[in-house]
Amino acid sequence: MSFSSNRKDEIIAHQYKSKCCKKALLSGALFAKGELKENKIYLSVENLKYAEYIKSLIYDVCGKDTEVFVPESGGRRVMLSFWAPTFVKYLSEISSSPVLSAKCPSCPSSFFRGIFLVSGRASDPDKQYRLEFSAGQRISQMKEFFRENSLFFSEAKQGGKSILYTGKASVIADFFGKMGINNVVFNLVNAQLTSELKNRVNRLRNCETNNIGRTVNASSRHSAAIEALEENNLISTLPEELEKTARMRLLYRDYSLVRLAAEFSPPITKSGLSHRLNRIVEIAENLLNRKFD
Repeated sequence: MSFSSNRKDEIIAHQYKSKCCKKALLSGALFAKGELKENKIYLSVENLKYAEYIKSLIYDVCGKDTEVFVPESGGRRVMLSFWAPTFVKYLSEISSSPVLSAKCPSCPSSFFRGIFLVSGRASDPDKQYRLEFSAGQRISQMKEFFRENSLFFSEAKQGGKSILYTGKASVIADFFGKMGINNVVFNLVNAQLTSELKNRVNRLRNCETNNIGRTVNASSRHSAAIEALEENNLISTLPEELEKTARMRLLYRDYSLVRLAAEFSPPITKSGLSHRLNRIVEIAENLLNRKFD
């Protein structure tokens, strides 16, 4: 089974104890895919299993005497229909009234679950970050509802139909959090942290490699200049502190600047040593240029 199907099966397996939460879930489903035609409600769902679940919700919320028609087959999706004054009113006023009326703290998560059950599809986060909704005729209203809940989706056409989608792990985690499906949230956040940690390690490694490259290049310039001065018997022509620095560099060729600086008496700073070595390079270039001109 797909990642989406597993999450939807979790939604229908959950025990909604309060009638208000069942009504909120049904309202979310109708908000996403419900249509009102000739005073009758039509709702497109993914398969017969979900259609039968919606039917049981309608009975729980509206009463067993509610007429609900569920076709035995209907192609890729199943279109169930029913009539219930409460939801006829809800759909007829949905463009001008709040889409969610929460009676208890759990109602909002139930509403989001209803939306996902009938119109949502999510990729397995281990393979791809993708969450989308086939929003139907209320795509603008759904996009605005998500925005009001700090969930930002993009709009696109897919197969001639409008969808809302996101590829951002943070938005996907927030949506599943609003549904109360916290195992997905945990896995997404954990994957994000792991990815960020790997990226940080790579950045540090690259930075360190670049720093090593710069250090090696600088060290090579220093050594080449001092060795050239030594070969031409010019080290003694350097100012006293620079001559001492050049001879210390020759004596401790493998030392880092920090370690070499500590060998001076009194010790000098790394930046002070670097400044001296750079001065030696400048002087060496001038002396050698004059000698060979």
